[in-house]
Amino acid sequence: MQLILLGGRSGAGKTTVMHLLEDLGFFYIDNLPVSLLLTTIEQIERDALYDKVVIGLDPRSFELHGNVYADALSTLKGQISHLEIWSLEADDDALVIRYNETRRKHPFSNDKLSLVDALLKEKETLKPLDESATNKINTTKLNIIQLRAAVKENLQMLGERQLQVHISSFGFKYSVPNKVDFLFDVRCLPNPYWHPKLRTQSGLDKEVIDFFSQYEDVKSMEDDIYHFIKTWIPKFKAQDRSYLDIGIGCTGGQHRSVFLAERLSVRLSESSGFITVNHRELKKW
Repeated sequence: MQLILLGGRSGAGKTTVMHLLEDLGFFYIDNLPVSLLLTTIEQIERDALYDKVVIGLDPRSFELHGNVYADALSTLKGQISHLEIWSLEADDDALVIRYNETRRKHPFSNDKLSLVDALLKEKETLKPLDESATNKINTTKLNIIQLRAAVKENLQMLGERQLQVHISSFGFKYSVPNKVDFLFDVRCLPNPYWHPKLRTQSGLDKEVIDFFSQYEDVKSMEDDIYHFIKTWIPKFKAQDRSYLDIGIGCTGGQHRSVFLAERLSVRLSESSGFITVNHRELKKW
């Protein structure tokens, strides 16, 4: 899932940007309290209906739950590779003019707080969002056409940064994955299964890792797959691809494929970023 958390100063154009993103294929939720952020995203992931989501955060909720936002953001960074935080900004004078023209009430204003004071209070309240933002758009001098161009430019940059390479180990005896871009068969490599002490272990265990380190063929296979993937990643990025799925298979999906999937994920993450790995047969070990 590609997720954008959208926030910023009231009057800076959040609703307009939300609708622009909707036109570009995003499902959107507006004015969500930060206290509901994690549960909402968990439900969206369970439903698996949307691959592009933008959530507009209610600025008022930061006053009560700023610490919750920090905790939620830390969790999301560990779960979602395609995560961006967009903060919309505008100068105070521009915001005052916009509110006077629309005659709308600022979310922070009340009988005891003027518009100017409300703007200042909101700016202070939104510091956690502002400090965590990966993209900032100042809308002070932007018309709707320029704002649309800025949104598209940010999305293009996001696409360039976020090709996600997903590496999955599997066992051929349990079927071949249906959806992979490249599949590598490593059953020709030495098999720890035939060593009684290693049979119940996996490619994650030190003794199995030490076993593979003895063989030049294992190193050569790793190098060949690594250089192949690394060479072609830029071509997939150039086609605006979001995902590249790699399957590494051995007989049971416990030793050889697991070891190589882990090794490749480490090496590719050092040069390509946004690498995820999982072991399909994990529950069968």
